[in-house]
Amino acid sequence: MRLRAQVYSVPKDPESPHEWEDAAAFSERHGRFAVCDGAAAAYRAGDWARALADAYVNDFPAPDAAATVDTRARQLAGWFRTQTEAWRAAQPPAKAWYHEDATAAGSAAAFLGLQITRPPVDRLTDQSSDEVEWEAVAVGDCCLFHLRAGQLRRSFPITSASDFNRRPDLVPTAETRLERGLARLRTARGFARPGDAFVLASDAMSESMLAAADADPRLWSWIGFYGPEAFVNLIIDLRSNGAIRVDDVTLMIVQLGADQTWRDLW
Repeated sequence: MRLRAQVYSVPKDPESPHEWEDAAAFSERHGRFAVCDGAAAAYRAGDWARALADAYVNDFPAPDAAATVDTRARQLAGWFRTQTEAWRAAQPPAKAWYHEDATAAGSAAAFLGLQITRPPVDRLTDQSSDEVEWEAVAVGDCCLFHLRAGQLRRSFPITSASDFNRRPDLVPTAETRLERGLARLRTARGFARPGDAFVLASDAMSESMLAAADADPRLWSWIGFYGPEAFVNLIIDLRSNGAIRVDDVTLMIVQLGADQTWRDLW
């Protein structure tokens, strides 16, 4: 099945783009898509978010239909441990005591990954269809929305705007805090069909969409591909109306087996 993806982003401060701490990466060919959000107060948070997103797209282990839930959980935890070990090993020597403190404290980021694969025939819900299977992995408050025919089928890992807070779960690089972070690891699986779409978004965008959809569920039917300027204008309007927090914003749209369409705004 053909997959088409597009990423849109707006920094929290257009005058300081170097402070960008979100990250997004995807491979349409391999069916992997990731959005990460570096913790604002963490050391090199944007770099860690980018490292996680890139690593997911490049070498994340594919789901195994024969694996048990526990086996898959151990495999995923092992992958995250490998990424944090590689991160720590790659850190340059500290040049001052405050660099040592920052390196020891480590970095942290919210993580969301989506992998789309062709399932074995015996796992299809409709063996005559062109279904694909998807797996989402999350730590924190970056969210995935599965859409079909203009309606929301699944919101993961957060389902309500009221569930967002200022202390989200994170993937830390510090070895002493990693296991606590991995204990918050969540997974979801399902099936998708041609014409379906997935939306991956960092926390401010996710919270804003869920709040808007509570007021008007038609929001989901208005989501599509945008022109870059139209998306920037949308975020400016949302911020001016107090409908979204001032934060880095990342939105990724993944469309399955359908022609690309463009919308000005939702």
